[in-house]
Amino acid sequence: MGSSNTPIQTEVIQSIKEHGYWVGNVSQLWGTKSIKLLERCDILLKPLKEELKKSRLNNLVGNAGLISRENENRIIYQAGLEQSILEIAHQILGIEPGYDGAELRISKAAPEGEKRDNSGTKTRHFDIEEGGQGHSTLKIIVYLNDVGINNGPFTFINEDGSEKPITGEKETVIFANTGKYEHYGAPLINGIRETLQLSIHTNSPYAEFCVIYLHSLRLVRRMTIGLTDYQKRVASWRRRFPYLFIPVMYHIPFTNFRPGSWTNRKR
Repeated sequence: MGSSNTPIQTEVIQSIKEHGYWVGNVSQLWGTKSIKLLERCDILLKPLKEELKKSRLNNLVGNAGLISRENENRIIYQAGLEQSILEIAHQILGIEPGYDGAELRISKAAPEGEKRDNSGTKTRHFDIEEGGQGHSTLKIIVYLNDVGINNGPFTFINEDGSEKPITGEKETVIFANTGKYEHYGAPLINGIRETLQLSIHTNSPYAEFCVIYLHSLRLVRRMTIGLTDYQKRVASWRRRFPYLFIPVMYHIPFTNFRPGSWTNRKR
């Protein structure tokens, strides 16, 4: 793996290794699939936009559970399982990747006079790999609307500590090593920000018990129909204790913890 890289794979890998991130267009990673991918994202974002208008929250997430409700949305979930992307991830991580799934995220600026949202991912942080194995974590962020300096650009922290806000038009894609480099989503001053986010860890042995909070293997099986055995293995890298009431996903509000989501992984 590596000697037969396409020009775009070589470009992405070199940029991430040298700078920590790569910026391009969705068509460079997904080709003609990008048209359908963007269409399905726009369809799923519509109800989230309406909900956000009424909500006191500044951020809403459309997780894998929402994405999996319609078979036509498989293209969103499978975006991070594109073979060429997994090959890029493998060469950067140095180990077989494990796919963490897809999320749609929409954020708005706080109303005038209210304090801006500076919580969580809007402050400098690293993405920590579950189990503390010490491998890198990769994230792909697709801008689903135009993102300027005032509506929350993904901001990358260079090795010298300087900040690099990454602005771009709709269809801009960022591929970053977010486990090695600090980063954050800048708080919005005005407008909204819409993104698709794909996360990739490593398919490595994990600690005896790790809290996980995304989705069940049942969902993974449904979303990976038609993919290769390798892609399915990358997507179903977690082995879980069974849920008490499948497919109910227990969730404690305002946290990322879902009881029943413990991993007991041994090899």
